[in-house]
Amino acid sequence: MDNRKTFFDYAAQVLMIFGLTVAAISLCSFAAGDKGKELSTFFALGSQGLSHATLAQIMGLSVLITLARFLFFSDRVIKNLSVRARTAGMLISCVAAIVAFVLIFDWFPGSDVWAWVCFAASFILCFAVSYLLTRKREQMENDKMAEALERLKNEDN
Repeated sequence: MDNRKTFFDYAAQVLMIFGLTVAAISLCSFAAGDKGKELSTFFALGSQGLSHATLAQIMGLSVLITLARFLFFSDRVIKNLSVRARTAGMLISCVAAIVAFVLIFDWFPGSDVWAWVCFAASFILCFAVSYLLTRKREQMENDKMAEALERLKNEDN
């Protein structure tokens, strides 16, 4: 799991999540244009961008996601839990936080089934891409470690 990390490691994680989220929502805002004002409080400014309130909400969500990551993927809090269980806990925590933000900040109408379907589809897509990128990075790291181990074995002979 995580090595000992500093405040700055967690701050960097928060800012990375925040930046990627703002970039994605900005693209959606640009695509929706002024019609977006009718769709969501995210797009209250229409084609002019995101409001300070929306940015603050996204920052708050980024902090919560980083805290969930610390909780589930650090051995400091949860000592013995499988990677699968940690991932499930993280996923459930993130979905719960996002749903809470949707309802509290009226990101989209909570009673609109189509909005929830679109949210679920976009969340699943983002999760799948994140999962695939993480697996690819892990595979590359494993390959590097295997090569280094092979070099060490060859040097000893």
